[in-house]
Amino acid sequence: MFGVFAFLGEFLPNIGAFLVAIPILLVALSLGATKFWLALGVIVVVYQVELNVLVPGVLGKEMRLHPVNILFFTLATATMFGLLGVFLAVPAAALAQIVIDEFYLQPRKPDYVALDREAAALVEGKK
Repeated sequence: MFGVFAFLGEFLPNIGAFLVAIPILLVALSLGATKFWLALGVIVVVYQVELNVLVPGVLGKEMRLHPVNILFFTLATATMFGLLGVFLAVPAAALAQIVIDEFYLQPRKPDYVALDREAAALVEGKK
């Protein structure tokens, strides 16, 4: 049974974390109210650190986005679109970053001469 919760925890981060907490809290409750509240506190603290520090940091490195941008887009899209906005926050942040980079900050002007030389070297087998 714990394997099912761990499986859900890996593939459904928000729902899975809640489902994984259920057996932990049930075991803690069987040991007493104090252990239950302590376990609940630890779960909440760990989940908040993961959600607000680790996830934006990892997503930011993988998608080359600043963690503050991810948090901002998560809050903004959640406010505008609710739960659907939460799921679309990171792709929206990445799309905004691409649009800003490509069309506003650095429009590309390729060096066609250098590209032709590199292509000719590849065709001739020199690279």
